[in-house]
Order: sequence, then structure tokens, then C-alpha cells
Amino acid sequence: MRTGTLARIGILATLAVGCGGGDGSTHLQHPTLNQDYAGNFAGTWDGSVVVAISGQTQTTTGSQQIDRTGFNRVSIAGVCAGLDGPAGLDSATTFSMDPVACPPTNQSCGPVTVRYESGIGNLAQDTLTLTLTGTASGCGQNLRFTATFTGRSSSAAPPPPSCGTSNGSGPINPLPSGLWQPVPGSTPAAGNYVYLQSDQGDYIGQGQTVTYTPADTGLSVSAVCNRLTIVVGNQTWRGDFQGMTGTVQLVPGYYGNLERYPFHNPAHGGLSWSGQGRGCNTLTGWFVVDSVAYNSGILSAIDLRFEQHCEGGTAALHGQIHWTAGP
Repeated sequence: MRTGTLARIGILATLAVGCGGGDGSTHLQHPTLNQDYAGNFAGTWDGSVVVAISGQTQTTTGSQQIDRTGFNRVSIAGVCAGLDGPAGLDSATTFSMDPVACPPTNQSCGPVTVRYESGIGNLAQDTLTLTLTGTASGCGQNLRFTATFTGRSSSAAPPPPSCGTSNGSGPINPLPSGLWQPVPGSTPAAGNYVYLQSDQGDYIGQGQTVTYTPADTGLSVSAVCNRLTIVVGNQTWRGDFQGMTGTVQLVPGYYGNLERYPFHNPAHGGLSWSGQGRGCNTLTGWFVVDSVAYNSGILSAIDLRFEQHCEGGTAALHGQIHWTAGP
């Protein structure tokens, strides 16, 4: 949050501070990620700020600028007067800010120093949550505070893509033999659902088998040209299924030799299933469109199943999606 956005929040009796963290003097240890996820967080985020200090809570609106500064490093802009806060990415959806002490600011009661000891960022369903903790000391007080920013990207949406025309081969049909299918009776007999079956050792699904329906969570399905995206509400699962170059829309068939979307080979297509703070750095897999329907170019129904292996492992995450648009 830029300093100016929090000017209405009194951290001390005579002090208003911005929130943020990081001067680069002390770096946290972050995992080595094979893909650069910094672009997931770069941009301007608008939302609300909640500051809790000394038993009191205040809320205001705020704006947070995040800049891409290097491979899996971002800069939280304007966390102190004239000072940004470097952060390192821990996954495709999380980052941790480095500690920082802001330069002292002169108040009527004397100099006050704000220190940010930690900052954790999380990205879920296009919403950024940034939680910062630290101390504000000066004027005879040393108070701990927590500031939480929740916002959505205010970046202008890109123009709708042109799907073009088909100029290449589509998916394989008939299907190869031996592809995974749910055990008969393991999925709902009717209605929309997402079914996930994870092998032991699969990092994403953690060896569990679960079914999600609109009765217990939100299921958001959208299609742009030959890409399907599904978000499973309060579980924060997200799946992307991208057809190969030359297909204008998804059509029935087998999409194989896939790598992680959006870093896939366009000639084959790609996929990615991630969530709950877990994602593959690299993956291999396939998906099958068993049936699909469009109404005036808008997706109206789809049956799809997939298999995904993280980091070249043998353990698999399997899934099936059955969805029909409501009235």
C-alpha cells in the first residue's frame, strides 16, 4: 500500500503510516522455482486495508503497486516514504517480503520509526491478500501492528482475443486405449461436478479423492477460444486446458504430450491444475474432451477428464469435469 493511501489511519496518537516492508538488507530464504511467477503479482491492486494496533482496528481503502524486479522477485512499491519492499516468491500464488525499517518520520511528538518484520502475500481467485506485521516506535511508545490489504487488479483488461480460423490438425480421435476413467459409480449421476482422484505421492492432490458440486462450493467455468478455465470456489482450485494451435474451439478428442500451461508447446496444447497453495513447476499429462457444446460461440456444456504428473513423477492427479450452463 502506498504511504498516501493510509493517511487516515492513526497508528499512534499523532502518527499516520503506510504499510509495507522490505529494504533488501535482509533476505529470506525462498525455494528455487523453475518458472518465473513474478508476472502473477505485477500491477496495481485496489481494495481495502485493515490495520489492527493496540486493540483497535481501522479500515480504509488502499492501492498497492507491485513491480517485477527479477526472476521470482517482486518490489512492493512505496511501502515507506521513498522506499520499496523487495519480496521473493515461494510459489505461483505466494510471496514473502523481506524485513525493513523505514526512515524515521518527524511527528509533533518526535521521531517515529516503523519496522516491518514480515509480509506474506497470497493470490487466490484473482484476489491479492497482503498481511504485514511489525512495530511503530517513538513518542514514548512501542506498539505492534498488523495490516492486511485485500484487493483486485485494476489493470485494464486486454481486448477480446481473435480466435482466428482453423489451419491445422486437431486432437487425436479415436482415443488411445488405456486412458484413465473414474470407477463406475464414483461420480454423481447428474448435475455439475468436479471429481479429483490423486495417487499417493501426488503433490497437488495429496493422495485424496474428492468430489465438488454446486451444493458445497462454487464452480466457475469459462472458455476463450480453445482454452477452458475452471475455478472451484472456496477450495481455490484452478484448472486450465489449452488446445493446440489450429483449433479454434475445443472439440472432442485426445490432447496429449502436454506440458504446463502457459509454458507449453503450442503445437500440442497445455494444461495446469493447481490450488490450495500447491502447483507444479513442470508437468506432463493429457486431457480428453468426451463431449462439448457451444451456443452462438459460447460454451454451454463440456465433459472433460485429465491426467497430470508433477516434476516428471509417476504419481498422477486424475480429474473429471462435467458441466452444463444453467438456464
